[in-house]
Amino acid sequence: MIGVILAGGKSSRFGSHKSFYPLDDKPFYEHIYHAMIESGIERILLSSNKMLSQYFIDDIQLRGLKIEVIVDEVSYKECGPLSGIYAVMHAVPNEDYCVISVDTPFITPVAIRYLIKMAGIHAKNDAIVYRDNKQIHRTIAVYRYHLIPLVKQSLDSGNLALKALTEENTTLIHINRINSTPFWHENINTKEDLNRVLNIRSGYYGTYNR
Repeated sequence: MIGVILAGGKSSRFGSHKSFYPLDDKPFYEHIYHAMIESGIERILLSSNKMLSQYFIDDIQLRGLKIEVIVDEVSYKECGPLSGIYAVMHAVPNEDYCVISVDTPFITPVAIRYLIKMAGIHAKNDAIVYRDNKQIHRTIAVYRYHLIPLVKQSLDSGNLALKALTEENTTLIHINRINSTPFWHENINTKEDLNRVLNIRSGYYGTYNR
């Protein structure tokens, strides 16, 4: 299993590059890195665009982390998460990829370990993905390498939604099956999202410690 941190977005709604935004004295991407390491993933790749790649390389070196940076291919630049997944699959062929978006900094090792466990149990399925009652969290998922032709086909046709990868032969796991913090899956698109989750976290730990 290879861990993949998707970090190629513009962060336009956040107001700054959220990958590097400090949360508990660590940037978003480092939180995901440590959760992956604690879950047992040994090789971790970070997918980014050309503009940000050197910033990541320098910051990773400064922090002493073991992360390989993969740059989106020029022909598929600015094509969203799908281009990041394709770049990783093309550069580093492997059977399985545990894909986590950089805007999910509250992800826990418990959630990642369970995802990997389900990938082993449902070995014949192309994708193993978390969901809740409202949506499918396609950037908290395991994708198989043999999806790469479909990924490329979607990019070439301009169909950039990850939905194409989960329309068939997919295992959906409800987030309620994870015995972890209630906010581990939260997607942070804006600073308002971050403040909302931090308030939830503060209340959760306050209640837990009583």
